Amino acid sequence: MDLAQVKKLMLRHDGCVALKANTWSESTFTALQPLPVEQRGAYCVLKTVELVYLLCSVHPLPI
Repeated sequence: MDLAQVKKLMLRHDGCVALKANTWSESTFTALQPLPVEQRGAYCVLKTVELVYLLCSVHPLPI
């Protein structure tokens, strides 16, 4: 992951990124619902790392 690229992207948007509704976010929240409450935090951390990876990819998510 190129964290410098993520930082640059975040700075262009005043430190924020708003994702449009897409299949990634829809599937994330759908998968989160049936998880026990004690597992939801770990799942969110994993998906956050995945999102940072996607932001660094050749074809980033549209924001």
